[in-house]
Amino acid sequence: MKYIYIICANILLMVNFAMAHKEPAKISGLAIYDDSRPLEVHIFCSLSLLQEYFEMDFLGIDLYHERQADLLKQFILEKKDKFIEFQHEEQKLPIFLKEVEISYDKNDEPLPLGMHFVTDVDISIVLLFSTPMHAKELSGKWLIYPDILLDLEKEYGGNPSPESYEIVLTYVGPETITLRNSSSKPSFVWKNSGGLTTEPKAQIIEKKEIVTNHFDYAFQTAAVGFGLIFLYWVFSNDHKVRQAITILAVINLSAYIYVTDFTEYKTVQAAQLPETKELKPIIKNRLNTIYNCLRISQSEKLYDQLANVASKDFLDKSYQDLHKSIFVNNEVFKIVEKIDLNHIEKINDYEIKCDWEIQALIRHKNHIHPKNLSYSAIFTLNYEDNKWLITEGQILPVYEVSKK
Repeated sequence: MKYIYIICANILLMVNFAMAHKEPAKISGLAIYDDSRPLEVHIFCSLSLLQEYFEMDFLGIDLYHERQADLLKQFILEKKDKFIEFQHEEQKLPIFLKEVEISYDKNDEPLPLGMHFVTDVDISIVLLFSTPMHAKELSGKWLIYPDILLDLEKEYGGNPSPESYEIVLTYVGPETITLRNSSSKPSFVWKNSGGLTTEPKAQIIEKKEIVTNHFDYAFQTAAVGFGLIFLYWVFSNDHKVRQAITILAVINLSAYIYVTDFTEYKTVQAAQLPETKELKPIIKNRLNTIYNCLRISQSEKLYDQLANVASKDFLDKSYQDLHKSIFVNNEVFKIVEKIDLNHIEKINDYEIKCDWEIQALIRHKNHIHPKNLSYSAIFTLNYEDNKWLITEGQILPVYEVSKK
């Protein structure tokens, strides 16, 4: 099914791109949803619309030169949150600018090499939104509209149709839908119709826990028993009887201590991890939640999100590492685009071993570096508040996969 989404997305990309070329005033979008990846949104618009909407000091009134491409991409990077926004449970989703493509329409008028009319320049912007796994619903809002250019067209005698003022957003997910918005109706809601993948419930079993150790009671019993035998030996007057009784008492006491289990138990209910084949959604959800933290902008929200999947030592260590990466080394922006679990196995009721790969994008200033990285870890999980939390574990980098 996932491959069908990708094929549909590619077809719709070409259709939207053609629309952007055909109607310079038009702006349209394509959103691709997969419950284990960031929401990918493609925006198609003309440079003339951006010029009218924003102050672009580096751009001429009518002309654009290809040498200005880096300036234009940097400008869009700075304005990435001014095109469209998405929210989940009233929380605004962080945005990562993945790509900007600039294309040109042909014009018969002679211009110097590399020079184009602004009206002939089209922009394709790819944004990634950090989206929780299995989101039931996302709300969105367009922040830029074609009204400015269409109103200018009216002033010069044009007659744009009412449909021209609409922004078409094609949403590719469990099903493909088309959303139409305008400046009078900028907001929209998308509901996940694909059914949510739920984690397998924990299996609750009864097991015995030791309250008092066997050797503690055995030592106390031996101490009392041999003490009484010693007192009898000291205060007995009949030496022949004393020797026989003492030997017999020592033998019986030793035998009693040897054969008797002094351990005290109590029966408790405990959760155990499901079998290996059911572990994948549990672990992938936790990894996705942890990697999603890279786009959090407030330290308290960082801790709260991590606390949904981790506790104890692993929570503290993860918080320290991510806090340093996000708030101290903040000149580099990172987002994990995809997580692939390669191997997972259950070691015992509370431990698992897993290997996984991530596809990450790292933006330093205006440059993006794709990274394919592999990791391995043994995690200890504990069932708290009706969910599995990672309590111990060390994530080890295995190797970096070269990007072909």
